[in-house]
Amino acid sequence: MLKLKYMPIKTSNGPAYTVVGCETDMASVSLPERYRFVPVVRISRRAFAELSSLLEVVIPPSITLIEDHAFARCRNLRQVRFIGPASPELGLNVFQGCDTLERVELPDGIRLIGDAFYDCSALKELRLPDSVCSI
Repeated sequence: MLKLKYMPIKTSNGPAYTVVGCETDMASVSLPERYRFVPVVRISRRAFAELSSLLEVVIPPSITLIEDHAFARCRNLRQVRFIGPASPELGLNVFQGCDTLERVELPDGIRLIGDAFYDCSALKELRLPDSVCSI
């Protein structure tokens, strides 16, 4: 069973949640758009860092910010998918050291990539939408 840890936050749009981690190792995670009927809008700093069992992540359009090192050193992470018209801001080194990350399809609307994929030596496919203005 998927057991994520959440923390309530306040945003300019009202109450929301951020994902701060998980209780158990998992191979695949599809983050929810809502938790207890409240939007999930962030993935906190190092929320999934060094989770060696993680193979795939699906990120919903409700996520507006993926903080620094959120998935850093997930050594077996192979695929990251964004669903819907998402345009999250990517923090520093979000996927740093994901040695087996092969495929990422970034959503339309994303503008900045920065060093999100630093040290991802297996990256074969990175779909960049026209909205990207800085790498």
